[in-house]
Amino acid sequence: LMNWPYMWQLHYIAILFLVPSIYFATRAVIRKHTAAYPYLKGLGTGVTTSATGAVVFCFFLLLYLRFIDQGYMEYVRAEAPLGSYMTPMIIALVFFTEQVCAGLVITLIVMQLFKNT
Repeated sequence: LMNWPYMWQLHYIAILFLVPSIYFATRAVIRKHTAAYPYLKGLGTGVTTSATGAVVFCFFLLLYLRFIDQGYMEYVRAEAPLGSYMTPMIIALVFFTEQVCAGLVITLIVMQLFKNT
């Protein structure tokens, strides 16, 4: 990945895909239900959408770190804080957790857009 020290760009790229996917998934579910749509179900829709996207992305991240660029994984082990404990699976799990938490925050914001619909 072009010697990116801690792959911070991946977080922003994932957020760029997360925002529209949560927005359109929530909008589709709300339009499908003609009655008032409960706020908690909207949160569930957003978190489920973000978790689904995070699983797919983390699968490819795991494949990348384990099979494609093993030199980068060695660089992370040598340079990152607590790098000796880092494995591709741990990095993927941390990224998954981060994406689901970010999805929850984004969903809270998106649900405010649909508050009066």
